[in-house]
Amino acid sequence: MARLLALSQKDDGKLFTWGWNEHGMCATGDENNVVRPTQVKAVSNLLSVDGGAGAGHCFILCQDKD
Repeated sequence: MARLLALSQKDDGKLFTWGWNEHGMCATGDENNVVRPTQVKAVSNLLSVDGGAGAGHCFILCQDKD
């Protein structure tokens, strides 16, 4: 898999990642590559408002749902 990582946010604020995961940046709890969009459960109790990804890194800006 190429060194590409993607982030996507649904209208309801749920965040999904997929792609190269050598350093765990897909936030799936392991370092296996993610071949299809997978919800980031670590922030499921928060509203993701922004994010970005690049070679070897990923960030998510969140706020409380309240």
